[in-house]
Amino acid sequence: MVDIFKSIQIQTIYECNLKCDFCPNSYIKQTGEQMKWKLFYKIIDNLKNIGFKGTVKLYLMNEPLLDDRLLKMVKYTKCQLPDNEIMISTNGVLLKEDKLNEFLKNGLNKIIVSCYTEYIYNKVKDWKVSPIKFYERDLQKQFYNRGGNSKNYGGEIKQKYCKNPFEQMYITSNGKALLCCADYRRKVVMGNVNKQDLIEIWNGKKYNYYRSYLEQGRRKNLKLCKNCNY
Repeated sequence: MVDIFKSIQIQTIYECNLKCDFCPNSYIKQTGEQMKWKLFYKIIDNLKNIGFKGTVKLYLMNEPLLDDRLLKMVKYTKCQLPDNEIMISTNGVLLKEDKLNEFLKNGLNKIIVSCYTEYIYNKVKDWKVSPIKFYERDLQKQFYNRGGNSKNYGGEIKQKYCKNPFEQMYITSNGKALLCCADYRRKVVMGNVNKQDLIEIWNGKKYNYYRSYLEQGRRKNLKLCKNCNY
């Protein structure tokens, strides 16, 4: 059994508004599916019940601002988990300063804006955003290969430890608990939050199987991990 996760990423909508060539979303079809409210409430209430003290990240392999319910979700999360950090990460295309301020007033603690163009960077650079990430043109040097799903990015694949399955949970819009945020094809599923509680999944056999190999740096035995250079 591993200590409780430090953060959880929740995909409230399965969609992105950009087709960046370094991202698998550029060629893997997204359905636009929104997480059902019943499932979202269950996840947040479950976090409250287990005494979760970490960060709630309302994004996962998507553009969270495409979900027009996001502000309401931030409010509910803050109501149930008033002492937790709540954050989102966005490409900034849909972000406006008044919208940002509304999120911050209603419980959002942190927002990351990944600026892939100079236009987005210049738009947000004077706002109260922490942090802003501006990516130069040579993106190949700045990204890992996302479990082998992004070709021609990152360096060689080494057999080594990875912290993600020891520290973070990842929940898709339909309730699948994935091993990693690099699993764009949803191939390594740890459990289903519609049918299981978070701790049951976190301490389950699938997670522990991956952890045992990663502790030894033996990635070649693991689906997804064996092709990843993170």
